[in-house]
Amino acid sequence: MSNHPFNLALRFILELAGLCIIATWAWVFHQGIYQWLAVVLYPAVAAAAWAIFRVEGESGKTLVRVNGITRLLIEILFFSTAARMLYQLDAGRLYSFFLLFVMIHYAVSYDRILRLIRNR
Repeated sequence: MSNHPFNLALRFILELAGLCIIATWAWVFHQGIYQWLAVVLYPAVAAAAWAIFRVEGESGKTLVRVNGITRLLIEILFFSTAARMLYQLDAGRLYSFFLLFVMIHYAVSYDRILRLIRNR
């Protein structure tokens, strides 16, 4: 189920939404030149961590090989950070929807999660 096109589309949308949330939070909570730096750097660091640390055998090029649990923790950190930032932006309804769709995605991706947990 984790490779179903609808689930992959949902995952892609959640990833993009997470990066947009991080950039929005950076814009609101920083001022001056730091505001511009944060809007660029925070999402860039998050996207880099997402792209660089991968499990061997998953789609895409593996730059730094990590075990499945580490990859799962990176994903949980990314999505929970984005959710927390939505909460701090007083976007309660968006926060709820974002978390709901993240949970739906991971519930449907149970086979991938089991594969990541077994890949130590």
